[in-house]
Amino acid sequence: MRCFFALWPQPQIQSALEQWGGRWAEAAGGRPSSGGSAHLTLAFLGELERDGAELARAREAAAACPFAAFSMTVECGGWFRAKRLGWLAPGSVPQALLDLADALRAVLTAREVRFDLQPFVPHITVLRRALRLEPAPSASPLVWTVDSFALMASVPRGGGRAYERIGEWRGQTPEPPP
Repeated sequence: MRCFFALWPQPQIQSALEQWGGRWAEAAGGRPSSGGSAHLTLAFLGELERDGAELARAREAAAACPFAAFSMTVECGGWFRAKRLGWLAPGSVPQALLDLADALRAVLTAREVRFDLQPFVPHITVLRRALRLEPAPSASPLVWTVDSFALMASVPRGGGRAYERIGEWRGQTPEPPP
């Protein structure tokens, strides 16, 4: 199974992302994200065995990863032209997101868990196989409160692929000021 760590939006944010991708697909063609599949990948691990030692080390790494809950505003879009993927992202990437990705990659490295070493580029794919490279449609900014991250598996299902949550880790909620 193909495994990765990701931020998975709450249902109302997931729905808004899918609607944004759907409007984009109307203009650009292609296939919008659907069925609760929109996410922001933190680290791609690749093929792992369900009961394998590397998956167990990945879980241990996640449990050791420090992070505090944060919010980000998804408000801009763009293209990975070669792959014909439309993505959405925060206009200003929160330092807390960069810190989480760095901390997760550090604990994975310390526990000798292999992952894709490509630089972290925060984005949420909402459109695949676009026919035309149209700009992302305008939409109200989405404020996403990130309070957990998940270890996910992409598994074959019904002629396609489906996502299964393997584990989830919650961040610490910052204390309100006195």
